[in-house]
This record gives sequence, structure tokens and C-alpha cells, in this order.
Amino acid sequence: MKKLIFAFLFLLSIATMNAQEKGTSQINVGYGILSSNWIIDSFSEIITYPASLGTITYDNENTSGTIFINYKYAVQDRWMIGAAFAYESIKKDVNFSGVRAGKQKNQSYTVVIETDYRYISSSLFQMYSGAGIGYTFTNQDFTANSTANTSTSDNGGNVNFQLTAVGLRLGSDFAFFAEAGFGYKGILNAGLSYQF
Repeated sequence: MKKLIFAFLFLLSIATMNAQEKGTSQINVGYGILSSNWIIDSFSEIITYPASLGTITYDNENTSGTIFINYKYAVQDRWMIGAAFAYESIKKDVNFSGVRAGKQKNQSYTVVIETDYRYISSSLFQMYSGAGIGYTFTNQDFTANSTANTSTSDNGGNVNFQLTAVGLRLGSDFAFFAEAGFGYKGILNAGLSYQF
């Protein structure tokens, strides 16, 4: 294990080229889990139960997870600013008084500006923290099982954010990245990255 740690530190020390020099562009495509959109949806379910006196319940929930793409540009060495788009879909069955009433599909479309700072930045390994803020557009569709219930559709939205506590990027031009934080990308997310 000591040899592996030594080899890793040695690679970091010889890879001194700054991968985020001013003018560098980066495109990421990723997937995240446990997003703020999913948490808000789960919280609304918790509130609906007592508000409906226990008559409305949900089951068979299925989420797509968060799929996102972002573009960033290095405005200074190690400091990147850009924009992102994220999508998530949540499907579930809706029950009324114990009888399946229909299906609900909630879709979230998030558009944000993002920034991050690379406190370790070599040609093969980068470590960073960042943040993003923007707006989530939501669409909720309820499809009734029978004519006894009414199908509905509703649009809304809310301000949304992402705080990235720690992010890692492994590779040179094409690389793998993983992030831990909280917000529209999820508590954990990962994907592929390209710098040019």
C-alpha cells in the first residue's frame, strides 16, 4: 500500500503542467443520484399523506436519476465558469383510499451557471470544489386509471443549486470524474470529461 501511495504522489509531482490554464474549455456528461429534485418530491409525498388524512399514498416509485451536461471555461488558471443542463424523471403509482387511482410522472429540467476552483491541478489528476445556481422547470402529469378520476397536468419551478464539496478528475484530455455534494446533480455524481 505504501508503494502505491508513493507512486501516486510521484506521478502528481512530475505532472506539473497546469491542466486548467486560462482559456481551457471542458465538457462533462454525467449521472447523479439523490438529487435535490428527488428530495423535494419525497418531502411533498410526506406532506401529502397527513394533509389528505391518509387517503393519498404512493408506491412503485422509479427515478431516472439526474442526467446532465455542462460546459466550463477557465477564466483564470484553475478557475472555471460555465453553464449546465440537468434532467430527471420520477414515476410512481398514486393510490386513493387504498385503490390505485393512476400514475404520476414528474419531470425536472434544470438550467444553471456553475463555477469551480481546482486546488490540485496536474495533467493527470485534479481535485476541486464548486457551486452552481439556476432554475428548475417542473412538469407533473397525473394519468388516471379510469374516468372516475381526472387526469391533470401542472407546470411549476423553483430556484435550485449545487454545492460540490469535493470533485476528482482522473485523466488528461479525456477523463473520468466523480463528485460528492448536494443539489440538482445529486449527492453523488460521476461521468466523462473532455478538455480542449
